[in-house]
Amino acid sequence: MTLIDFIKLEIVKSHEQAEEFAADLVDRWHANQIPGELNDVLGLTPREYQAWATGHVSLLTIAHWHKTSHPPLDSHRPWFKKSGVPPQEVVGYLNETAHTPVKQSRKKTGAASK
Repeated sequence: MTLIDFIKLEIVKSHEQAEEFAADLVDRWHANQIPGELNDVLGLTPREYQAWATGHVSLLTIAHWHKTSHPPLDSHRPWFKKSGVPPQEVVGYLNETAHTPVKQSRKKTGAASK
């Protein structure tokens, strides 16, 4: 069984508990106490692993996908958390995050330019 399996079975119930469990598994994997690929040990596909490790998507959200379905995202592009809380986070691509342009203020000098 993998960590994702324990989350799906609700043995691991909270985001904090899942992260602590994952940290322990990662430490043991780095100490060569657990063989295999790390994403397989956790129960994640390579893209799910990226979403968790660098995209800040919670393991609870990923486990929810396993029970329902993945969002319709391109598996060749990195996934990132855009909003929400576990297990119902909104996930998308980093370059789709709305950016609000910052208006630069102009200082008035009091003297008119000629």
